[in-house]
Amino acid sequence: MLRKLTVKNFVLIDALEIDFQTGFTAITGETGSGKSILLGALSLLKGDRADFSLIGPDGNRSVVEGVFSMDEVSRNFLEALDFEPWPELVVRREIQHDGRSRAFVNDTPIGLQDMKRLMSRMLVIHSQYNTLELKDKDYQLSILDALSGTSEIAKDFKIHYAHFLTLGKNLQVLKERQRDMLAKQDYESFLLSELSALNLREVRYDALSQALERQEQKQELSEILEGLVQFSEGNAMNVLQGFRSKIQKIAAKDASFTGLLDQFNQLIPLLEEIGYEASSKNDDLRSNNVDVEDVLLQVDEFNRLLNKHRATDQASLLQLFEELSSRSDSLVQLTSELSVLESRILEEEKALVTKAQNLNELRKKKALHLKEELKEGLTGLKLKDAQIQFDLKETASLNDRGMVDLEILFSANKGMELTPIHKAASGGELSRVMLLLQQLISVRMELPCILFDEIDTGVSGDVAERMGKLLRTMGTNRQLFAITHLPQVAAKAQGHLKVTKEEIHDRTITKVKPLTDEDRILEIARLLSGEEIKSEAVQQAHILIAS
Repeated sequence: MLRKLTVKNFVLIDALEIDFQTGFTAITGETGSGKSILLGALSLLKGDRADFSLIGPDGNRSVVEGVFSMDEVSRNFLEALDFEPWPELVVRREIQHDGRSRAFVNDTPIGLQDMKRLMSRMLVIHSQYNTLELKDKDYQLSILDALSGTSEIAKDFKIHYAHFLTLGKNLQVLKERQRDMLAKQDYESFLLSELSALNLREVRYDALSQALERQEQKQELSEILEGLVQFSEGNAMNVLQGFRSKIQKIAAKDASFTGLLDQFNQLIPLLEEIGYEASSKNDDLRSNNVDVEDVLLQVDEFNRLLNKHRATDQASLLQLFEELSSRSDSLVQLTSELSVLESRILEEEKALVTKAQNLNELRKKKALHLKEELKEGLTGLKLKDAQIQFDLKETASLNDRGMVDLEILFSANKGMELTPIHKAASGGELSRVMLLLQQLISVRMELPCILFDEIDTGVSGDVAERMGKLLRTMGTNRQLFAITHLPQVAAKAQGHLKVTKEEIHDRTITKVKPLTDEDRILEIARLLSGEEIKSEAVQQAHILIAS
């Protein structure tokens, strides 16, 4: 239960601290007094989105803090997050003008999603908007699951279904990639075959070009080399050797000719080496017969592909060949991945269909039992001839509801055809139906604390009194708050809070105060007669409280 609420600098609330009691507490006040502000503060504690325009004028931040009783479920939840165990659950929310929002549990920062999960069962707020939501099929199904005890199974199914959808999206992405790759495959396969024919890893095209050039100059080279051989072996060598013999004799007598003799000694062996090298190359040239036509075709094809791909050398072409080969391999791998993923999706789909069928069977069985239980509850709210039916229809394909479509059908009077509830029920009838549904849900889910915001809209008189009695019954085993304008409802509460606005130092302040028994009589009388409280209204207030 909610033990204490502290609010600071939130809209018109300057500073507020309220201690709460168990059971059913009514919250009343004039229109515009600030009841919705109190509702907004509690919504922040539930982890709802922050509206930074609600920060009050005193400072740059608002603070809302609630102290709740600690139960086993909450304790286990916090232990899983490694939070320090406290005897009570202290939840705080701070919002600042700079757009920052912080949440704390037991003075430890907590993420909003974790805060929402923690508070989802600690505090339930039912607003008028939830009654309007009754026409939404997802909301209708959530009610059936809550009443049937299938909420966790449905939640688990939705998680698996969301995973299934993610797999489907991944499949579409892979298929799109495959389509793109297949669209390029024919052209790239052609390019790959062209480059593959060059055998770029084995053939050196620079060497082929040199061989081709050499072959084209073979006659000229042969003549040059032959000339060098003849020069090194012919008369010139004899002449040089004769001169060396003469210089050698002179140098034996005149040492100044020693240097010239040394040059001859170097020149003659060098000339002999030139002759040998030229003879060897000439032999190679004669023995190395190149198929000029074949080599020319290879070099021409190499140069054509260089120009085609705007490559600068063989290494660039080889890199392109490797990239095209890699893409070809990637397509093979992608096709394999697609096959595996498609098989997995089929398996997931079969498993989901089985889960959906089991879930829907449970829902159908529970829905049959609910029909009589709801009829009995409606009778107590002066709708004795009304009927509610959960019309479940199986769908051919999977959806996040579990291969099912739901329509809550309603008939208010005997002999009237059952039609969708949002079309068949008036505002007052919807309020009573929603109160009954919430009462049953609170029992099923053992909700510890519920706040109703004008659940009694559209009713009056005896119906309002019956709703008040039902709220008091609900408050027997849980803490219950109801924001109301009806004296019949407020009179059935065990506790009573009044919201007022006051002008203090040229500023409007919202205050909330618990009413004494005497004050409570006057407040219910005000609800009956207006601002001018008459004695008849006071007497009627006593009667309402006593009844």
